[in-house]
Amino acid sequence: MSGQNLIRLLESPFPIILIGGVSLTLAFPPYGYSPVAWIAFIPLLCASSDRKTGVSRAAIFGFVFGLSHRLTSIYWIHYVLQKYGHLPFTLSLLLCVALCAYLAIYPAIFAIAARYLSLLNLNWLVLPCTWVLLEWIQAKALTGFPWNLVGYSQGSVLQIVQSADLWGVYGVSFAVLLINAVIAELLKKRRFSFVAALSVATVWAFIFFYGAHKIKNYGASSGTSKCFRTAIVQGNIDQAVKWDAEFRRTTLEKYLALSRNALLHSGNIELIVWPETAMPFFFELDPDFGQAIRQFAKKEGVALLFGSPGVAFKEGGEAEGFLNNAYLVDKRGITTGKYSKEHLVPFGEYVPLKKVLFFVKRLVPAAGDFIPGKTSGLLQKGGIRMGVLICYEAIFPELARKRTKAGANVLVNISNDAWFGYTSAPFQHLEMARWRAVETRRPLLRSTNTGISAFVDPLGRVEQSLDLFKEGFIDQTVCTGEEVTFYARFGDWLVLLCALTTLISMLYVRHSVKKKARRVKL
Repeated sequence: MSGQNLIRLLESPFPIILIGGVSLTLAFPPYGYSPVAWIAFIPLLCASSDRKTGVSRAAIFGFVFGLSHRLTSIYWIHYVLQKYGHLPFTLSLLLCVALCAYLAIYPAIFAIAARYLSLLNLNWLVLPCTWVLLEWIQAKALTGFPWNLVGYSQGSVLQIVQSADLWGVYGVSFAVLLINAVIAELLKKRRFSFVAALSVATVWAFIFFYGAHKIKNYGASSGTSKCFRTAIVQGNIDQAVKWDAEFRRTTLEKYLALSRNALLHSGNIELIVWPETAMPFFFELDPDFGQAIRQFAKKEGVALLFGSPGVAFKEGGEAEGFLNNAYLVDKRGITTGKYSKEHLVPFGEYVPLKKVLFFVKRLVPAAGDFIPGKTSGLLQKGGIRMGVLICYEAIFPELARKRTKAGANVLVNISNDAWFGYTSAPFQHLEMARWRAVETRRPLLRSTNTGISAFVDPLGRVEQSLDLFKEGFIDQTVCTGEEVTFYARFGDWLVLLCALTTLISMLYVRHSVKKKARRVKL
C-alpha cells in the first residue's frame, strides 16, 4: 500500500468504525467496561447517516463494525469447532468467520436504516428502535442466536439491570443506543438539542432510580415464599473423557462423593443439582448406574436434579432420536419428573434442514442426532416449582418467561460449558443467564460441568460461584419468587412498539422523498 493510499484509509471512517466494533467487545464479559457501549456506535452512526454516504457504503460501514465486534467477542466458536468438532484449523476458522459475517449483516442493515432515516428530525429516537427490532429478529431467525445483545453490556451495573423486569434486555439495548444516537446527532449538527438531551436524561434517570428502588426494597422472601436449602455440584469432568465408557463409573462416584461432602457441610439440604449430562449414560435404561443414583437419593434422603441423555421411541418401539434430559429424583429414589431440552444447539446437537445440509455431518462429525423434547420445563418438589433451562436455553428470554407463566418459582440452568475451554464464552453465558433471574424475579440455580456454577438472586447478584475448571460444591438457602413481573406477563411489548415506530418512520420518509420529488418536477 502506497503512502497516499494509507493516508486516504486513515482519513476515511473505516478505522474508527472498526475501533468502535472492537471496543464494544470490551463492554461485555469478561472485561465488563460497560460505559464503552455508550459511545461505541457513534462513529458508525456519524458515517452512515451522512447524506454524502451512499446506501452501499453505509452497509459496508455497518458490516465492518459488526464483523470486528463479532470476531473479537465470539472468537471461541473457532476453538470449539477445532477441538471438539474435530475440524482442521483453516476450516474451523472459516466457519467462525462465516457465522460472524452473518451476524454482521444486522449492523449493516442498521447502517442502511441510519442513512435512510437521516432525513428524519427524530432519527436519534427511531434508530434505537430499529436496533432493538434487528436484535429481536437475530434472536428468532434461523433458530435464533441472541448472544451478546447490546443490553448485556450493562450487566456490571446492578441498577441498570433491574429495569429488565419491565422490558427485558431489549429495553436496555434501546437505552444504550439512545445515548449513542443523541451524541452522534450532536456531533453531526453541531448544535444542542434540548429535546434529545431531555429524552436521554429521562430514560436513564428512570433506569437508575427504578433500579435503586428495586434494590433498596428487595426482600429475600415474602409471605407466600418457600425457603429451602440446596447445593450445586460442579464435577469438572474433562470433555475428552466425559463420554468414555470406562470413565462413567469414575464420573458417577465423583458426583456422589461431592454430594456427600455437601450434605456433611450442611445437613438440611433438600435438593442437590448436578449439571447437564452430568451422568454420561442413559439413566432410564441403565440398570446399574441408574439404580446407584436412586439408592443414593433414598439413603441420604435428598432430591437430585441432574442431566442425562435419553432416547425417544416411536409408537412401534423404534428409536426416533436422542434427548437431552433433566431428571428429578426425590428422596425416596423415585423419578418424579423429566424435562427434555426443547431448543437445541444447531450444528451441535442437531443439523437443521438435514436433507439439504446433508454434507454437514461429514464436515462436523460431532454434530449430534438429538431431537427437541415435547415435555414441560417444569419440575416440582412440593412447593418448589423449578423451571429448567438446559445450557443454551438460558440465553432465550421467552423460555424463562414460559416457565414462569407455567408456575415456576425457581429457575434452574444446568449446562456443560466444558466445550468453551478457558475463553470468554463461559463468562458471557453466565451473564446472559443472570438476566433471566431479573426478568422473572426468580432465583437462579446454575450448575455447570466445568464452571461457572452459581447462585443468582432475583436482583441478578451472583451470591456464590465456583470458578472455571474447579471441582466442588456450593450450598445456600434459597427462597422462591412468586410475583409475576410485567415482562413475564407481557413479554416483548417494547419490540412491537419499536417495530411500529420503525415502520411508520420508514413510510414517512418515503412519502416525504416522493413528495419532494414531485415538487421538483413541477
